[in-house]
Amino acid sequence: MKNHYLLIAMFLILSCDRDDRKIDAGITTSVSGKISEQAGDPVPNAKIMIGEYVYYKHFDKLVKWIDSTTTDVNGNYQKTFTSTGNGDFYKLVIKPSPVTEQKYFGENENGVEITNIGSNFIYDNNRMFNLYPCDVTFNTQDISVFPLLINHGTTNTFQDDSYFIYEKGSAVKRLYRTKNYNEPLFILRSVDNKRQMAKVILPATNSNQNTTQNVVLKESDFDFY
Repeated sequence: MKNHYLLIAMFLILSCDRDDRKIDAGITTSVSGKISEQAGDPVPNAKIMIGEYVYYKHFDKLVKWIDSTTTDVNGNYQKTFTSTGNGDFYKLVIKPSPVTEQKYFGENENGVEITNIGSNFIYDNNRMFNLYPCDVTFNTQDISVFPLLINHGTTNTFQDDSYFIYEKGSAVKRLYRTKNYNEPLFILRSVDNKRQMAKVILPATNSNQNTTQNVVLKESDFDFY
C-alpha cells in the first residue's frame, strides 16, 4: 500500500512539472523536410501548420496556429517560427487537403512534436498520396431500392448529398483516387431499416490525369451487414 501511494505522489509531481513548463518567448526554430508518396513521388501544395500547445489535464490542447507554409513542386518545405512564451510545446501538422480540392490524402492529424526548439527540426513523411480526379459512371438500371450512398476511402463523400444516387439510370460521380493502387468502393443503402452494402474494386488508373471508369450495379451485389 505504501508503494501504491508513493507511485501516485510521483505521478502527481511529474504531472505538475509537465503541465507547468512553458517554452520561453522569442526562440527561433526552423522546420524543414519533404512530403512524398511511398513510391517516391513528391506531394506538392501540402499544407504544413505549426501549432502551439499546452498540457491540459494530461491531454494536448491546441492554443493556436502560429505559422504555416506549403510544400513546393518537389514536396519540400521550410519555415522558421518564433515561440510566443504561451506554449508548453509545438507540433508540426500536415492539414487535410481542402474538400474543394482533394489533392492529397494521408494527413497526420495528431502531428509530430517539434523536439529541438531553437534549432533545426527535420521531418520527412513518405506516407502521403497524391489524388487525381476519376469520373465514375454508375449504371443503376437493375437496382430497385434507393437511395444509394457512394463511399470511397480517399474521397470526402460525406460533405453533402452529391454522392447519393436516387433513381435508376446513369449517374456520374467524381472520386479522388491514387493512381497506383486498386481501391475498394462501397455502395450503401437501407432496406426495411436494415443496412446493405455492395463492394466494388476499382482498378488502378496508373495516370495522373483525369480518368473515367464504369460501374454496373445489380441487386445481387448487395448484402446485409
